[in-house]
Amino acid sequence: MNILNIFLVIFILAASAFCISAILYLKKLTEQVEAVRKDIHQVIQRAVPVLDNMEQVTNKANRVATEVESYWNELDLAIRNLRYKASNFTPLKKYREAESTVSELIKNIRAVSKGIIAFWSELKHR
Repeated sequence: MNILNIFLVIFILAASAFCISAILYLKKLTEQVEAVRKDIHQVIQRAVPVLDNMEQVTNKANRVATEVESYWNELDLAIRNLRYKASNFTPLKKYREAESTVSELIKNIRAVSKGIIAFWSELKHR
């Protein structure tokens, strides 16, 4: 046998071993990809109900927030109306005006009485 034939046989055996190892490697890689695909499929199957529940919860939260906002607007309007009515309540204004007039009169009477007392005490001392 010729050295060239020997190298040719070795090359054919090496190429065959490489092809077999490449086929085995590709088979393992395909199995791993298939396992990952199955895992992703399971995650998606489990995530869909969770996402549906989350959507329902979000819709309910939006509905509750809208209702609370509506109630808040009604309450705010009621408070503003009450403030407006209370500020325009005329007997209350008249009472405040009368109260201030009476308090001024009392202050004036006190001042006059203090003046008279001071005058009387000065008159006694002379």
